[in-house]
Amino acid sequence: MSNVLPSDAARSRLSSGDDPTRRLAEIMAQSTERLLKLQNDMVASVLNDQIRLLEVPMSASDAMASMWQLPGFYRALFGQVAGHARQSCEIISQMHNDMAGLVCDAIAAQGPVVAQVIAGGNAAFVDRRTASVVINFPDRRGMVALVRAARDAAKRPHKD
Repeated sequence: MSNVLPSDAARSRLSSGDDPTRRLAEIMAQSTERLLKLQNDMVASVLNDQIRLLEVPMSASDAMASMWQLPGFYRALFGQVAGHARQSCEIISQMHNDMAGLVCDAIAAQGPVVAQVIAGGNAAFVDRRTASVVINFPDRRGMVALVRAARDAAKRPHKD
């Protein structure tokens, strides 16, 4: 558990004022480094501590006796693996919590910016609606009147 950062330390690191993308990469890099260190410690422990438990057989009877040593070896090894698995899960969980906090903080920080942009757009729309004059299309309206008049004239009976 010593490899897991405390929540307060993670929060102080996250509030350093850097770019959120850089901080996200730092969180991932530091968590990966802690995981690799934990894996390295596990391998070193197995090679140094557990393998020494097995005695080197000097005769055929010693080789057969070494089979009786394996249950003790595996019991200790599996206990150690379970402890390292717990630590790995805690590291990954802390990394996810730090990343989620960072992303949520970044999203929340965008709220005022978006509100300001929308308010500016609304103000521009209101200004446009109140300051504009209705555009008059006399030629277009004249063309519509001519088309209607021609249609009406076509519907009337011809007087010859």
